[in-house]
Amino acid sequence: MNHKQTLSIIIVSYNTRDMLGACLESIQKSSPDHVTVYVVDNASSDQSADMVAEKYPDVVLIRNSKNVGFAEANNQALKLIQASYIMLLNADTVMLPDTIRKVISFMDDHTDIGVSGCKLLNTDLTLQPSATSYPSALKDTIAIALKGSFLSNNPTSRKWMSKLAKLLGFSASRFDDHSRIKEIGFPRGACMIIRKKALDQVGLLDPDYFFTGEEMDLCYRIKKNKWRIVYFPDAAIIHHDHGSSNHMMGKVFVQTRKSALLFYMKHYFPIHTILMKVMVSCVLLIHCMILTLRFRWTKNKKELLTRREAYWYVVRLHFSAKFRKQNVFSEMKFKYQ
Repeated sequence: MNHKQTLSIIIVSYNTRDMLGACLESIQKSSPDHVTVYVVDNASSDQSADMVAEKYPDVVLIRNSKNVGFAEANNQALKLIQASYIMLLNADTVMLPDTIRKVISFMDDHTDIGVSGCKLLNTDLTLQPSATSYPSALKDTIAIALKGSFLSNNPTSRKWMSKLAKLLGFSASRFDDHSRIKEIGFPRGACMIIRKKALDQVGLLDPDYFFTGEEMDLCYRIKKNKWRIVYFPDAAIIHHDHGSSNHMMGKVFVQTRKSALLFYMKHYFPIHTILMKVMVSCVLLIHCMILTLRFRWTKNKKELLTRREAYWYVVRLHFSAKFRKQNVFSEMKFKYQ
């Protein structure tokens, strides 16, 4: 089958020059003849855009004069695309051989699928949780209560967390079997393949999310329009997780929770949102107290202070609309980040 012009790939770049170059090189080696690649650069200071213009002239490059956020940057390219399928791809990924051909064939063969996600691999080629389910007050509370504890990414942990989730009556596809094709809530946004027809029905990404949460919101809207959301493990990419944000993980945690709150307020009943705010805030305040008690005996005091600050900021997000309106990365004042 000739797949020419059936797929367009969008990569949003923000100070990831080296990883972006490796990503584009892997795409070029994988299928240079039937994929249109768009790079939207969010005002990087590391000459990422110049590198793309010089080394990859066939890539459609969009340069932004400021960081407009991940969702809005993707939307800039989405407005230009007419291909049958669109892949949203992180800059910190490497395309494995034959992945593109496999995902296109899979989507061609299953016309009721609106979105699919492939298998994500860590840098060392071990499995990275690649799919997840929609949040709930109980799930979020448990996840944050266990944050930093025994939740390691290995088959045993995933097996027991999956059993615990089913016992409590909810789905936790992050910990489920990743070896088979299955319907999911939504794939992790590092690599997501969207049917253009489904996107046209529900509209673009919601720019209010700025960073994180936009893929969850989009999949939720697509699923409500009777499309299937599916995990497809036969195709895989390497994802150097948090490659562009390792130096600001406290801010990323705050932004993630801000996006989650927006999702609750947009799609769930108010009572569910209130319940989540109260339960998660209580857990975070307990975490803050524990971190304070550990302070005297810990050598890496900055890490504790960074985590405590991030937890406290999330509590503030829950109950202060004025604070919630601030941009996490440019307006909120972090002392230890």
